Amino acid sequence: MASSSKKAFQVEQADLMCKNGCGFYGNPAWFGYCSKCYREYEKFNIGNERERKKASSISETSPRYSPSSSIDKVQRGGTLPAGISTQVKLNDKRTVKKQSTGKSLFRRSSSPVAHNEISGGGSSDEFSEFLKTLKKPVAHDLSMICRRLIERIRNEYLSFSMQQDLVQDCYQSILNKLDSHPAFKHYNEDQYDIIMDNVEKYIMSRLYSNTFCTHNDEERDLSMQSRIRKLRWVSLTHLDTPLNLRHSLINKHLNDAITAAIEINARRTPRDKLTCIVRCCISVMEMLRGANQQPPNADQFLPALIFIIIRSNPPQLHSNIQYITRFAYQQRIMSGETGYYFTNLCCAVSFIDTVNGESLNMSEDEFESLMEGRTRLPVDELDSVYTCEGLENLRTFLDDIKEFSETQERLKDGVTDLRINVKGFGESVVTRVAEMRRKYPLTHQSIDASLDADNVGSEDLPSPIQPTIINS
Repeated sequence: MASSSKKAFQVEQADLMCKNGCGFYGNPAWFGYCSKCYREYEKFNIGNERERKKASSISETSPRYSPSSSIDKVQRGGTLPAGISTQVKLNDKRTVKKQSTGKSLFRRSSSPVAHNEISGGGSSDEFSEFLKTLKKPVAHDLSMICRRLIERIRNEYLSFSMQQDLVQDCYQSILNKLDSHPAFKHYNEDQYDIIMDNVEKYIMSRLYSNTFCTHNDEERDLSMQSRIRKLRWVSLTHLDTPLNLRHSLINKHLNDAITAAIEINARRTPRDKLTCIVRCCISVMEMLRGANQQPPNADQFLPALIFIIIRSNPPQLHSNIQYITRFAYQQRIMSGETGYYFTNLCCAVSFIDTVNGESLNMSEDEFESLMEGRTRLPVDELDSVYTCEGLENLRTFLDDIKEFSETQERLKDGVTDLRINVKGFGESVVTRVAEMRRKYPLTHQSIDASLDADNVGSEDLPSPIQPTIINS
């Protein structure tokens, strides 16, 4: 397989950034924009209310994030027209304009709400304890904003695009309140993130069943899962990332990455799902670092991540990406380590959905034959295809049995040879003894009994010593 040709999944760092040049990471879900630039882009292009309703209807029948668009399609779409402000600083959340959608959520209520009124489940208890660490007026406002949002989404039939706008406006409203309160003017970005993490966790854990997975998302999940299953034959060799998967350290990081990818669906909040994505990508990085003994680059990372997704086939992958895209605190997925890894995950899913023979440097006939199962991989390429731990252990066990069987056969042959050698040795000894007897026959000679007859003076010798018994 030619390694000199550039693969479709090898993208430059600049390709991952928002194409409007604001400094945040772009996303295929937003046609290459970051979420803030995309909302401005969408607002400008929708126009009048009739077109807005038509766009909302289209978004309900086709998912906003479409892995059917390949990675190079991240660059599609027009640029923002002049006159629309998109200046967003990486470390300043307060430059984002507040949207008008859902203003009624943020009006102060005439009746106070106690902290224990929002309690309900583990996340509610944690959020109540968190509110106690804040100033009372701010804690009261946060609880009211979150409660009104939860009640509205639960009680009203809203489209997912409307739910997304309400949740994102809620986040922005809370940031505006924190920014305008003197008690928080000295807070840094990490402290803001802690507050927003708690807000997001509380809201989305309560709204998970209302906001996760539409009917169309479920159909895309089944389609994606079926396609990934057909791509099980894809090996690291096809992705130009050769690794020794039998190496214990590499295999450990590989299993950790697959476990983290599968665990994404088990989490309820966007932040927890993103944490699993980060763990998965860090394990991929460690796997590549262990193989190359040096920090991996982007051209190595993305193909390895594609391989992990194919081998793990995470459940409801499309729905989880949609859920994070719609309801995560946007600052988290637009910058930093989390944003970089999430953007790469979207690129990996997009590649999987559009991969063809040309992407893997093979003919279309060969690609379709492998996809339909009419052709099997050569034996030498099967070594680079990862299997699950149980099957890997079974294969190791079978290899051990084969080795024991070969050792047993060698021992049996050795015993047979030993018996032949012993028999031949015995026969050779008998033959040798017979030859020696013939060559040197035995002769019997008489012995003279009077050997001491010629001794003189033997009569002067003392008599033998006699034993004496001593009575004690």
